Amino acid sequence: MKAKPCGRETSGAQPAYGRVPEGRTAPAGASHRRFTLIELLVVIAIIAILASMLLPSLQQAKGKATQATCMGNLRQLGQCTVMYTNDWPDFLPYGYTSAVPWYMRLDPYMGGQEVRECPTLDASLRLYSYGWNSEMTSATSLKSILKPTETVLLADAAQVWYPTPNDIDPKTWALRTHCHWQMAFQGAGNWNSNTCCGGVGSRRIHVRHLNQANVLWIDGHMSTSTGREIVAYTRGNPLCLWDKL
Repeated sequence: MKAKPCGRETSGAQPAYGRVPEGRTAPAGASHRRFTLIELLVVIAIIAILASMLLPSLQQAKGKATQATCMGNLRQLGQCTVMYTNDWPDFLPYGYTSAVPWYMRLDPYMGGQEVRECPTLDASLRLYSYGWNSEMTSATSLKSILKPTETVLLADAAQVWYPTPNDIDPKTWALRTHCHWQMAFQGAGNWNSNTCCGGVGSRRIHVRHLNQANVLWIDGHMSTSTGREIVAYTRGNPLCLWDKL
């Protein structure tokens, strides 16, 4: 009697399941299963949800970066002002009403107009990014400023529309992209004195960085502000931050 070979019996035909087409070699552990349409849609939906969660954070990070650039510009303008006061003993440049206003007097110290440009604004408005304290319309001696730590020198500013003449909420002010006017910002005492470009409007502090404005003070320190605490008080008020002259 003929002995059977040891081990599993094999037939000459290979089973259909797991069969590798002729001429191809299946990699070890490879799976031939494909994504279904439902699974693909689920993956796309998850990616979209993650993107929507990250987008606000990315926008905020971008806003912080442009705010830092803008703050650096104001700091450089402050250094230019210090150099000017060294050349003109303790006198600040003339304000915006002079034939040669502050930014023209600081121009020799700037090293380029880029320092006057806030990256947040459109290119057509960037040279008009910052405003000089409108109380200093003539040459002001540093010695005459009673509280330099509480007096604004420069700030983010723009020509704006506002709902009512005495509106003190900067978040409600709309940028007027077609109007430049002077390089200054006005306080509450003279908000209604200007009708530039037709209609009611004023050159006010502009909260364009995540609802905040960059502010440079007379003593050289920088801060951010909602604008409200600066513009809410008229001259003579002890809380007013732009008339300590």
